[in-house]
Amino acid sequence: MDIEMKFFNLKEAPQNHGGILFYYSPGKMILGCVTLVLFTLMIFYIIFPQNAGIAYWVGGVLVFILLCMSGELKARFRPTNWLIKFDEQQLMIKFRSYLNYHFDPLEIQIFSIPLKNIEFCRSLIEKIETPSYQQRKRLKVNHYIQFQIKPMVDLSELKKYLQNEKMKKAPSGRWNRTKHLHFPVCVDDQSIIVDWQGVSPLIKESLKIFAQNIKIKDQMIKDLSYHSLNDLTKEEINKRVQKLVRQGDQMGAIRLARRALRLNIHEAKEHIEKLNK
Repeated sequence: MDIEMKFFNLKEAPQNHGGILFYYSPGKMILGCVTLVLFTLMIFYIIFPQNAGIAYWVGGVLVFILLCMSGELKARFRPTNWLIKFDEQQLMIKFRSYLNYHFDPLEIQIFSIPLKNIEFCRSLIEKIETPSYQQRKRLKVNHYIQFQIKPMVDLSELKKYLQNEKMKKAPSGRWNRTKHLHFPVCVDDQSIIVDWQGVSPLIKESLKIFAQNIKIKDQMIKDLSYHSLNDLTKEEINKRVQKLVRQGDQMGAIRLARRALRLNIHEAKEHIEKLNK
C-alpha cells in the first residue's frame, strides 16, 4: 500500500490535474480595494472643505495602503494562486504562500497524500486573546481545516520542508526582495492544519466537497486566550509565541513574549529568533 507522501516543485507538479481547485479569492480582494477607494473619496470630500491639509494627509495615507494592497491583489491573479488541488485519489497542497510567488519555482513547495491515508477532516476554529497595549486584550479568530493523517504515515519530511520554508530568506533580486510571513500549512502531531483565511470556497462549502471522499467530523473550537499568563508554563508560552509567528503576527508574538516572560523588546526579539531556529 502506498502510504508515502510525494513532494514537488512547481515544475514537477502535475499540470493536467482535473480535480477541484481551492484558491485565494481575487473577487474578495477587489471588493476590499473598491471599498477602500470609495471610503477615501468620501473622507476627502467631507474633510477637504474644512481643512485641505488634513484631507491631503488622510488621502495620502489611504493611497499608500492601496499601493501596499496592490501587490497582494496582483498575486491573486497569478497561476501560483492556489492552495489545494483535490480529486478522487489524492490531496495536493501547496505550502508556499501565493504571496511568495517570486521565490525559486524549483524549490520543493508542494506535497500530495493519498486520500486513503486521511482518517478525517474538520473545521477548526481558534480563538486567541492576545495582550495589547495599556493592559487591553485583542481577540483574534482563526479558521482552519484539519486533516487527520493515519498513524502509519510519516510526516517528518513534511515538517522539515515546512521548517525550511519558515527560515528561508527573501530572494536577493533587484526588484522584489520581500518575504511575506504567510505560512498556510503547519503540522500538529498527526494533523495537517491548513489556514483557510481568504480561501475560496468557504469552509462550509469546502467540507461538503471533501465529504465526497473523506470522513467529516464535527467542528472543533480551541480557546487559546491568555486569561492568565501566570498559569502557563514556559514551554506553553513558547508554543503560543511560535504559533503567532507562524501566522504572521510578529508584533503579537513580541508583545506576548514581553508580557509573559518579562523581557524588554530587544530580549523578546532575540528570544523569538532562537525559538524559530
